[in-house]
Amino acid sequence: MARFKKQEITRRTVTAQRNSDAPNLRVQADLDSSRGYSAMGSVAADVFSRLGAAASRLQTDRAVRKDAEDQTQGQTDRTVESLGGTAAQPAETLADKTAGYRRGYYLTEAANRIHTTKLELAKATAGLRPGEDIAPIMQERMAEMLKSPEFQDAAILKEMQPAIQKMQEGVVEFRQKTELAEIFDSQAENLRQIARDGVQDGSLLTAEGVNNFRAALNTEAFAYLDDDDADDILSGAYIDLIETGQIDPENAKAALQKPIGSAKAALWDRTGWGEKFETAVSAGSTVRARKFEEAQAEMLSGMEYQLQGRASKGQLAIGDINALADKVGMHGKDRLSFVRRWIDQNDAGLKHMQSEANRAKEHNQVIAAINAGNALSLTDSQLNKSAEKEWAAAVTGGDRKVQQAVIERYTRAGIVIPQLKDMLGRTTARNLTANYNLYSELVKIDPVAADRYLSESNATLFAQHHDNVTKFGMTPEESIQALPTGATKGRRVDVAREIGQATTQFYKDRPTLPNGAERTRGVKAQIEQQAIRLALANPNASPEDNLAVAERRVLGGLIEVNGRMVPRGGARPSAQPGIDAFVRDGADDLVKTGVISQELKAGVYAAPLPNQPNRFALMLPSGYPVAHPKTGRPITFDPLEVAQARAEYDSERKEAEVRASAKFKQQFGAERAGLTPWYDGKRGPSLMTTEEVEAFNNRTKPITEDGKDFPSFMDFLQEHRTKRKSKGQ
Repeated sequence: MARFKKQEITRRTVTAQRNSDAPNLRVQADLDSSRGYSAMGSVAADVFSRLGAAASRLQTDRAVRKDAEDQTQGQTDRTVESLGGTAAQPAETLADKTAGYRRGYYLTEAANRIHTTKLELAKATAGLRPGEDIAPIMQERMAEMLKSPEFQDAAILKEMQPAIQKMQEGVVEFRQKTELAEIFDSQAENLRQIARDGVQDGSLLTAEGVNNFRAALNTEAFAYLDDDDADDILSGAYIDLIETGQIDPENAKAALQKPIGSAKAALWDRTGWGEKFETAVSAGSTVRARKFEEAQAEMLSGMEYQLQGRASKGQLAIGDINALADKVGMHGKDRLSFVRRWIDQNDAGLKHMQSEANRAKEHNQVIAAINAGNALSLTDSQLNKSAEKEWAAAVTGGDRKVQQAVIERYTRAGIVIPQLKDMLGRTTARNLTANYNLYSELVKIDPVAADRYLSESNATLFAQHHDNVTKFGMTPEESIQALPTGATKGRRVDVAREIGQATTQFYKDRPTLPNGAERTRGVKAQIEQQAIRLALANPNASPEDNLAVAERRVLGGLIEVNGRMVPRGGARPSAQPGIDAFVRDGADDLVKTGVISQELKAGVYAAPLPNQPNRFALMLPSGYPVAHPKTGRPITFDPLEVAQARAEYDSERKEAEVRASAKFKQQFGAERAGLTPWYDGKRGPSLMTTEEVEAFNNRTKPITEDGKDFPSFMDFLQEHRTKRKSKGQ
């Protein structure tokens, strides 16, 4: 069959080559046209092949980058977890992550595990004794470490193998160093003991002893020590024994300053040791001297009790002391010290007896001042000491009446007995009833002073107990069971709201303070804050009860001065009249000198200084202190001194008035002294002469003992201060 298109002839390639230049064909044909088409196909195939390879490489690069990013993320996540103290994620959780993320996560955890194992191995091997094998511990800990999930991947284990090897080598090196140090310390301690024994028994003071000591360094027992180590140990042994006085310092010094036996140089001459030896010799000499004195004093131990007894009463004469020194054979400085000691003891005994007498006298004066109503002349310290002493004596005596008298005496003086305050502060369910009864007795004497015995918690606790028994009819035992406990105590924000809501009605029911004074804004704030603290401690108490107790406690810390409530400071309740009088007289003087106007006079008051509460200052109604016209400084005064001076002033003024009346009667006779003069210019002369009328009008005007006009309080106060200074008070 004839073929008209040559390019349609079927070709069979003999070889397997795709681009053969001259393929062998089974038929004869014109290949020119065939070669043209084949070349075009070859080029196209090559282009497609290169495009496919590029796409494959791009995909591979992306996969590699993604794997690296996942690995980095895994490392970062585990690092953050480790810093936060979070345990590693379980394998189940990590199964959902990519292979790269798991590899990074496990590599980081493997590093953490290696570090932890290193620390554990260091701790475990630290307790081994020199020579003990650490291999079992190493194998056990390594096997435990390799069981961890992060080491189950062969690739990770292979990558971490260098770090594991380095960790093991580090542990072995650490153990070797520790073991060598322990061996060295052990050998040094053994040699140190030999040196101490040799120095103490004197063998190391001989050439033979020193040579034997140094020869020991050549034995296996001391193989790690050299000559310098031995010299240091021997020198240290000398110092220990010298400074403690166990060997004679001077003999040791002589031995140390010359070479002994095979020694090439004296230990004293070694660098830095001479000064150490000198210090030890000085200390050792002191110690041995003291021991000698103690041994000598032991000879007197049989007489010590008798000597102390006589010296404490000042009955040890100088002749007796010298005779005793002769008896025990004392000479020189020892004798001087002995004699001086007992003279000093005897003098101290005399001073002690005088001091006891003075204290007893002072105590009696305090009691006398309190009984005479002059407690204001005493300081709080004097009264506190006296109260503590009297109460201790009353309790020891066991007389209830005496105890009651002590309580009344000091409570009326505004003084808190320390022991009673401590006792009330230790209130428990067992002693609540007894302590409450004691507090009730104190309230009967002085409710303001009584509150100073109680803490905030106990104040409301006692108030709640009182309400339970008196208002709600509970027995004391039932009341104790009903009292609030820590589990029922409230929160401040709730308590504050409750107290705030109750204050309006509370102030409406009680327009003024219990003493009739006005509640200032500052006083109200104190009451409310105190009530909040009380309610926090005892929330079962009603807000009204807490406010009432708070008001009473706040009032206990205030004092009324010229109608104004101010902090009590160093003033006592009984000082109030004297302070008021001082303020009034002081205001009069300020008006006279033109410092203040007549309108401001009525509002002048006094208050304690913020940084010195024991001193008060005269204050203007605006709350600013009054400045002295000459110095420009605030006018201050001691409230107790002023109150005591005022009490003395009033007492002496009454005596002066009686003195003036007696003088009038003596001058004009009792009968005429009782007549009432009258004279108006119309009804004729009065029954008295002009002289008699003038004398009658002045018959109660106080006069001093020498007939002069009685001074004003301010002048009296100045004289009072002068007298106190002259007495050193």
